[in-house]
Amino acid sequence: MRPSYLLSGLALALALAGTARADPVLASGDTTKPSETIIVTPVSSNVYEIGAAARVDVTYDPNAGPWIKTLVGVDPGPVTNPTPAQLIENLHVVGRAWTDWHQEITTPLWHWLVEGININIPNTTWVFSNEFRTVDFIFPNPLPESTQITISKWFSGPAGTGPQNVVIQQWPTVPEPGTIALLLTGLLAAGLGYIWRRRK
Repeated sequence: MRPSYLLSGLALALALAGTARADPVLASGDTTKPSETIIVTPVSSNVYEIGAAARVDVTYDPNAGPWIKTLVGVDPGPVTNPTPAQLIENLHVVGRAWTDWHQEITTPLWHWLVEGININIPNTTWVFSNEFRTVDFIFPNPLPESTQITISKWFSGPAGTGPQNVVIQQWPTVPEPGTIALLLTGLLAAGLGYIWRRRK
């Protein structure tokens, strides 16, 4: 077999295996900055999954805009069925710790469903706003680098919704510098108090 055939076969095998991308997705909530956009096709009639074979690395970057996902139909074409659909995402925190993860459906009339939200981070709370088009996940403690996140959500459009793509923008937030300073001050005070008690 020629070397070129071997290289082509290896490239195809790696693609089918879903190897992780070399660079992480860069994202923040600043919509004035350039955004990375991906097209997502369903794995079945009403289920979308991202990062099933290899988790997607995501890092906070103030110079980037929200990470934009465009969900399309099976064809692929516009989503035509307003029956509730599921979005499953397998993510990997890279870089600075996350305090929150935000997801907003920007397609008019589509929204998240209150029922059926699952996340693998214990004690996480979530808040809906913007007529249930935005959901904010709030982590009890900032998620450090290398944290693996799996989030499952359901979304829907109203009956009679015409064919259209469903666009979702997502981004993490990180601790503010003042918050980090207060946290370090608190840890230092606790450590000094422990040392002082031990010496008494």
